[in-house]
Amino acid sequence: MTVHSMDQGKRWNDMLQASKILSEQQVITPLYQAKTPAMISPKVKGLIMNTAGVSNNWKYTYISE
Repeated sequence: MTVHSMDQGKRWNDMLQASKILSEQQVITPLYQAKTPAMISPKVKGLIMNTAGVSNNWKYTYISE
């Protein structure tokens, strides 16, 4: 727990120190993680959602009744 939460200058220094500790101890830093939310009707069948390359393969996609 920090005792410098009300002093902006000291709080900033605490944050810099914490950042330094994290950068020294962590192995991998994720720079960006892309996500695309999608709402798909249960009637849509055969849609292939790829994890790499082209995001969706619509070749075998159809709408069921």
